Amino acid sequence: MLISKSATLQSAFNSHLFNAANLFLIHLLFIKLVNTATIANGTPCSLPPDFWCDHPDVALACTGSSVYCDGYKTNRRGRPLQMHLAFESACPDSQQFVVHRLYPKVLTRREAAQSVHCHHGNRLLTCAMLHYQNDDQKKNQLLYCFMQKMMMRGDPNVIIDQCLNQLGLPAHQKDSISNCGRGPQATDLQKADETETSKILSTPRFVPFISINGVGHIHMQAHQMILNEKVKAWDSTVKVNH
Repeated sequence: MLISKSATLQSAFNSHLFNAANLFLIHLLFIKLVNTATIANGTPCSLPPDFWCDHPDVALACTGSSVYCDGYKTNRRGRPLQMHLAFESACPDSQQFVVHRLYPKVLTRREAAQSVHCHHGNRLLTCAMLHYQNDDQKKNQLLYCFMQKMMMRGDPNVIIDQCLNQLGLPAHQKDSISNCGRGPQATDLQKADETETSKILSTPRFVPFISINGVGHIHMQAHQMILNEKVKAWDSTVKVNH
């Protein structure tokens, strides 16, 4: 019975992905995992409800009725989304994600900027991000500039200097960041980042890796490419259904 139910669920899930990719694929991630012990691991029900609450067949298979998802959508309406990103500044995949997805599709949205925290970067980048911790706009511009220039395989020390120049940072403040990058403060910051990263990454570990509202799952990561559409579709779905 369990195998049959899982197969039926997976079929409905795959069909919905094919027929409504622009809607369903971007409805994902943004809530705590619920107890789905009656459904086998690896099915859509092992993911957060936002993966399946938009589709009645999948919702029915996961919960047995539409009651849970109706309440879920009501509770999610108007709430901000919190995303954490684990990345490596020298990793081409991380660079592509930040430059072509995260920055233009999410960080340039003023209301979204404050919810994004990044872990695992170059020591100087870590210190520079700390310097701009109270200025979301410049912090995001710094991240974009650094990752874009790193795509050209440049020297991180030169790149961070170029990016700080673009942001108009005075020489004495750049010196302070350089001293941070060479000293124990950067080591402590990166150790703290490693601790936070370990809370985000699942197994197998790879970057970039995203976590939404405290939930990270290996099967979510394929949807990094559609962050902007996710936010838009979530807002419109909540309004349409309620």
